[in-house]
Amino acid sequence: MNFIVEKIIDPTNITTIKISKALLKKHFFRSVIIAFISYLVLNGSYSYVTRYTNRSVRTKGEYVTKNIREINKNGKSNADVIYEIIINGKKDISDEKNKVKDETSVLVNAVINKLTKTRSFALEFLNSVNKIIFKGKYEIISIISFLILLYLAYAIFIKYPLTIGKTRYFIEKNKYEDTKCEKLFFTYRIKKSINVSLSMLLRDIYQILWNFTIIGGVIKYHSYFLVPYILAENPNIKAKDAINLSKSMMNGYKLKLFLLNVSLLPWSILSILTFNLSDILYFEPYKELIYSVFY
Repeated sequence: MNFIVEKIIDPTNITTIKISKALLKKHFFRSVIIAFISYLVLNGSYSYVTRYTNRSVRTKGEYVTKNIREINKNGKSNADVIYEIIINGKKDISDEKNKVKDETSVLVNAVINKLTKTRSFALEFLNSVNKIIFKGKYEIISIISFLILLYLAYAIFIKYPLTIGKTRYFIEKNKYEDTKCEKLFFTYRIKKSINVSLSMLLRDIYQILWNFTIIGGVIKYHSYFLVPYILAENPNIKAKDAINLSKSMMNGYKLKLFLLNVSLLPWSILSILTFNLSDILYFEPYKELIYSVFY
């Protein structure tokens, strides 16, 4: 029990937090501007997704209400309305199950028929799936592919370079008192934005694959945590070298990082309560300085 208490109030983490608070007081507004720009560019879709979700929920609610009114036109009692909804619901579920069974059998038959005519298993399987699931609508696949490519372009040319630039700013803020805002764009200036982006992309791919194991995803999150900091200090480093170096540096420090993140949970709760306003005005630069001191 004493061991757990000592770990939670780790003196190293307490020192890290104290140093970060002192650093934040120097050129506070400059750090807020860096955090604000990064927040807008990297997390700007948050409010849109929230509005869309709320609007979707409202639309569905209005649709259900309209259906209930249609059923209740003939002056039926509430019990009759509920009974009718349940019966119709069961019928819809039964119809959907039959539909899935039919489509599954059609898919299997289509694959078998195609395999008898060609040696290309992968292409014909995908073609069969397209015919059954997308009903041969190639424009749907085209739109999905386009959106994936669009996101990759955004990540490689904007998201990752600015992430590394933001990290570089706060690392230098930890070392030098007067750090300029232009550090946010330093990867573009030294023409290494593509290199750091591909390294970050590889790290994210590894992380996504490890996330399927759940526990492995949590461990690897802490193992790969220092990759952006390594790239910020050495943008010429190869992707695998940065990942391996991060794993090596985090040996013996994963628990400390975990407990450090736990200590920041109250700020995350405050961020939710203030609709991310506390993030922009204080917590985001404060957190970035804590991580840079930890590094």
